[in-house]
Amino acid sequence: MKFTRRTSRTTPAFWRRFDKLPIQIQKLALRRFDRFLVSLVSVKFKHIAATTAPPYYFVRVDANYRAVGFIEDDTIYWDFIGNHDEYMRYLNNIIY
Repeated sequence: MKFTRRTSRTTPAFWRRFDKLPIQIQKLALRRFDRFLVSLVSVKFKHIAATTAPPYYFVRVDANYRAVGFIEDDTIYWDFIGNHDEYMRYLNNIIY
């Protein structure tokens, strides 16, 4: 599936994690989201694994933080945001 539309929603889990982030990461994440609405390339929107259903994608917030969403019906649902170690644990849960 190629995701070209930029319709997005967030899950309650995303906001629970977002609220626990350092303020500077929250601000950066919101700027990345604004860029996501303009261009998928500018935020390095990447597919995680072909084996997951629904398909999952991630964007880098910065060198140490990632946001993850899954696609259903041309909408991406942002479900996770956190540091790289938390991101790797999250991936292990969705892939395996």
